Amino acid sequence: MPKDSDNLFHSMSEKARSYLKRMLRNLRCIVLERAANNAQSTDISRHNFEIAISAPGNQNSLRQRRIATTRSEEVE
Repeated sequence: MPKDSDNLFHSMSEKARSYLKRMLRNLRCIVLERAANNAQSTDISRHNFEIAISAPGNQNSLRQRRIATTRSEEVE
């Protein structure tokens, strides 16, 4: 049996669905960036973060920024 939220999503216009998907994708990137800032304290967290951002659908620029941060920490 479908949930009410499923019906709501499918009853939206294509433009509204597209906007909602984009906003959720942006929110996910913000959460991942904050996780990166918090992950700097342990190697396990850093490893989990890199797995998360390498998942399909995530922005490559976020992964490149994280790699650049890791490299700059290694130089120090």
